Amino acid sequence: MEIKITIDEVAPMLNGSNGLKNMHFRNYMKLRDKWAWLIRSATTAKFKGKVRIEYVRASVSPPDWDNISASFKPIGDALVSNGVIEDDNPTIVTEFVPKWEKAKNNNSLYTIITITQQ
Repeated sequence: MEIKITIDEVAPMLNGSNGLKNMHFRNYMKLRDKWAWLIRSATTAKFKGKVRIEYVRASVSPPDWDNISASFKPIGDALVSNGVIEDDNPTIVTEFVPKWEKAKNNNSLYTIITITQQ
């Protein structure tokens, strides 16, 4: 089984005033809840066991790999809280592939999450 979830926005990365490193925990909770609703509205799929996740973040300028991967944090938490995947640890997510694509402008940002049963 494989699903592709496309969302027309991106999660914050590590750096900056609104980045995950500087975010107050209450703001992170709001961010996590927002992504939980975005995921819930995009799919009802439930994967049991091991999965492969390909994560595409489209933005105007290319970020560092650590920033792309870190921006998956609220998304991974949302996938788990909605029961789409059992957990986001390496025993369940056996392969995590972060990718970046160029967006035309800040109005055309998007996220694509492809989950494949292993």
